[in-house]
Amino acid sequence: MVSVVVPVLNAEKYLDQCISSILEQSYKDIELLLFVGKCTDNSISICESYKEKDDRVFIYEQNKVGPAGARNQGLDHANGDYIYFCDADDYLHKDCISTFLKALEDNKADIVESDVIFVTEDRDGIHYDPYGSSFWANEIGHEYVERFGSPVVWKFFSKKSLWDDNKLRFPDNLRSMDDLSMYSLVFSVAKKAAFISNKLYYYRLLSGSLSRTKEKQRSRFENMFYICDFVFSEFSKRSIYKENRLKLVSQMEHHGRLCLDSIHETSDVEYRELAQKLSDHIKDVFQINTTIFETKVFAFGSSLIQEMAQRLSLPRIIQNVAVKSVSIKRFVSDNNSYYMNSEPTLVLIDLLGEMNNLADVEDLNEHIVSWRNNCQTFFNMLKKMAPNAKIVIIKNFLSLVSIKTGNAEVFDNH
Repeated sequence: MVSVVVPVLNAEKYLDQCISSILEQSYKDIELLLFVGKCTDNSISICESYKEKDDRVFIYEQNKVGPAGARNQGLDHANGDYIYFCDADDYLHKDCISTFLKALEDNKADIVESDVIFVTEDRDGIHYDPYGSSFWANEIGHEYVERFGSPVVWKFFSKKSLWDDNKLRFPDNLRSMDDLSMYSLVFSVAKKAAFISNKLYYYRLLSGSLSRTKEKQRSRFENMFYICDFVFSEFSKRSIYKENRLKLVSQMEHHGRLCLDSIHETSDVEYRELAQKLSDHIKDVFQINTTIFETKVFAFGSSLIQEMAQRLSLPRIIQNVAVKSVSIKRFVSDNNSYYMNSEPTLVLIDLLGEMNNLADVEDLNEHIVSWRNNCQTFFNMLKKMAPNAKIVIIKNFLSLVSIKTGNAEVFDNH
């Protein structure tokens, strides 16, 4: 049996579609656990009407505030062998449960993650936009998704024993962002995870939802401090912190920045103060020397490396320097003083553009000698520009194979 857990709070507009999509699944052996908060609309009566018609529906009073508390109640009350979480304003593909179950069994996995559909409504109607993370999870590794993807519970389906055997429960004092606190932890304790490209969940983007109202954005940012402490504690007590440390730091930085940028109408001064506050906390908790909130990047190479630079810094605080569509030879010959005075703390390089210089080469050996000399000059210029910076070059032109199996390396003259 599959237990589907749905927190309910003032969701009358979309609740019918949500509950119907669950009860009308092609896979029938389910129980629907509805945890109802203090609603001021007709949500309770809608839940009760379904309970009267279908004995698979169970209604509980939510005894703790927020979706995290409801999900914990769901884990405690669930009788199923499998657990799935759904939000009351979203809905499922009719084959959602059956597809998840088959993938779980076929892969002998503890947890399966799927792709989703984002649903938006405006004056022009309803729009469906696919969001895919399975490609990155399969090709690069789920760590990439954990660092930069959406850390949400409705993307995955799991064995209930995964939660119980590992004593996993949400921090139920959080009203929002509880997903982030648990997302990496669940995948880290699972013996095996699987990733499928099926788009099984319809996530409704609502301008007035809890996660998007202006007054909630600052509290979401403040939650980041608690989440840092929580994930450090949970990973440490399970003795899996060391191997996950860098991933967690990157995750806290990335999602902390998203929360920070979503706080409306902050002045540059306040923005810097908040960024530094979170940076100091991340450094203290995870024992690191610096964060992206303090990093100034010099990026040399393709548009891919420019995008990477954006992820590793806060341009609103520190202006990055980017050089693209310029060969090493051209950069060396120009010797632009603007770049020499940028004093970055991190230098990122890829050599994708260097391939363009091979088309007209007549003597390859001569070209290689000249190119190596230019590289040495280039490297000397970088050392002058950034004597204390870490200089990193990405191998194999940022190919997926390189990202998956290779490592970044310090640039040298070989």
